[in-house]
Amino acid sequence: FRVEALADQRFFEGQETHLAALKTSFDAWRNGEPGMTIIVGEKGSGRTSLINAASPKLYNQLPFFRINLVMQRPASEETLFRALNEAFKMPEASNLNDLEQQILFKKERKIICLEDIQYLFLRTVDGFETLERFLLFMSRTCGTVYWLNTCTLYSWRYLEKTLGLSKFFQQSHFLDRLSRETIETIILKRHRVSGYGLRFEASETHSTSKKQPKWVNPQDFLKTSFFNRLASLADGNISVALLFWLTAIQKIENHTLIISSDLKVDLSTLFRISSDELFTLAALLHHERLNTEEHVWIFRLEAQQSLMLLDRMEKKRNYCANARSSLSN
Repeated sequence: FRVEALADQRFFEGQETHLAALKTSFDAWRNGEPGMTIIVGEKGSGRTSLINAASPKLYNQLPFFRINLVMQRPASEETLFRALNEAFKMPEASNLNDLEQQILFKKERKIICLEDIQYLFLRTVDGFETLERFLLFMSRTCGTVYWLNTCTLYSWRYLEKTLGLSKFFQQSHFLDRLSRETIETIILKRHRVSGYGLRFEASETHSTSKKQPKWVNPQDFLKTSFFNRLASLADGNISVALLFWLTAIQKIENHTLIISSDLKVDLSTLFRISSDELFTLAALLHHERLNTEEHVWIFRLEAQQSLMLLDRMEKKRNYCANARSSLSN
């Protein structure tokens, strides 16, 4: 139940239609169309897991290279060049222009998977230059190289409004919100591997409820109620669902997990945060992560001001985490 990209394909579930769509995009490139595809989804929605599932099935006939963009922002053209050249391995290239020319000259067909393109921009006046340079590089080489990119949903929405990002891609795949049935299947499939039993514990609400038919098995009723609530809170995001599942585990008795039917969410803190904290949260949605220096660049604050603001938000986050732990205990 680690909240990270799937490596074990036994647990892959719910995105089979996207595998078929990726195959269609890849086949079109092999038949001469430009190869620029992007997978868009919320953080934790399974973008990397989808690529993990696709790479051995679809991309096993050509060299396949992955680039994970974790770089200091605002990213420079030089840092982008170094990241790309690690995949293309052309030591004679000294910059992006050289790299581009050598790719076009050698015409070696390959697949480059560059994840999280939102790391290539910073929401400032001149913070889009590296992303724009990458889009140009990609469009010039997409006959020889099949480009497979990913982007978080809220970054995509922002970049679509500012740059019209969709026009640079032949195919844009938006990950679906998983259904309640799919979420239950994923969680129970993972749970069965653990070898533990499972028992759902009734809350006070369930204990006094008259909605349960007398002929229904109490555990079946509690399990259905639990997963209905879990799916509603997770809103189709599997990582969120897994986190709620872990917080619902109350204790272990006789090699059996005891699952609480109460899933509580306290959103009151969101109504007590200041406007500068709200703007920071919005920036986090656009960028996925921010450090103090990047926060300074975006909001044009003194370093000490940004540090104090982020520290204050971190303390509130820790308070909320401790409060959730107390509730579950």
